[in-house]
Amino acid sequence: MHERAVLSSQNNSGTISLADGSAGYKVRLNETTTHRTALKKIYSDDTFIEFVLARSEDSWPVENLLSYAESLLPGWNTTNEQTASIEDIAHHESGHALVAYLSGMTVLDVTIKRKGLINGHCIHSRALNGKSYIDTQWDTLRISLAGNAVDHLRGIFDANSSADMHSAHASMLALISTGISPSGYHGALSFDSMLGCARQEVQELAEKHMAVISELAVALLECQSLNGRAVRGFFESKLGIRQGDPAP
Repeated sequence: MHERAVLSSQNNSGTISLADGSAGYKVRLNETTTHRTALKKIYSDDTFIEFVLARSEDSWPVENLLSYAESLLPGWNTTNEQTASIEDIAHHESGHALVAYLSGMTVLDVTIKRKGLINGHCIHSRALNGKSYIDTQWDTLRISLAGNAVDHLRGIFDANSSADMHSAHASMLALISTGISPSGYHGALSFDSMLGCARQEVQELAEKHMAVISELAVALLECQSLNGRAVRGFFESKLGIRQGDPAP
């Protein structure tokens, strides 16, 4: 039998009630919000935050909650076949940044996070060089695969690129939906064909520029975050390509 949860309005005690029709459950909204805020300052994985909240008590002091969250990390991290190190994350995000830059995209920020769950991100915007929607989707597909390509070239085989794969899947769906092939792509508009071709292109770029990727990773390990101007200056000096120029 399916359980049915009904959310009631907030009452005067600052709580909300979840009821299945016969029993009520009280949740101290203020305490839960405080705990979630404290966890978000350290952890960026929303699923892990909800996992900690679900297993803890709202009456706990914040310092007890944070200590408990830290104790859960080893077991949480082993859900991947291999847990990436901070050095691996730095190379992974640098790979995204390299392919984004060579695609003519503007890299806005590259960041790695040492505290709590080790992770990172590379934020970029679309190119302003007249590329079509189709070609931009192809570039986005390649950028999504870049971190994983760097991982594999460095002997890292884990599930840390799953979010990137979702992004790659979305780009392929968009291309299949239009029925129009990107410039220079002559394969079928199918998942297997596009994924194989884009992965090959990205792997070749990563192999060619691995020394540059590693240098950017070192800078990330030192600074933890690089803004768009710093990333552009780095690639201009290392690649000799000004932003917006075609890849050699």
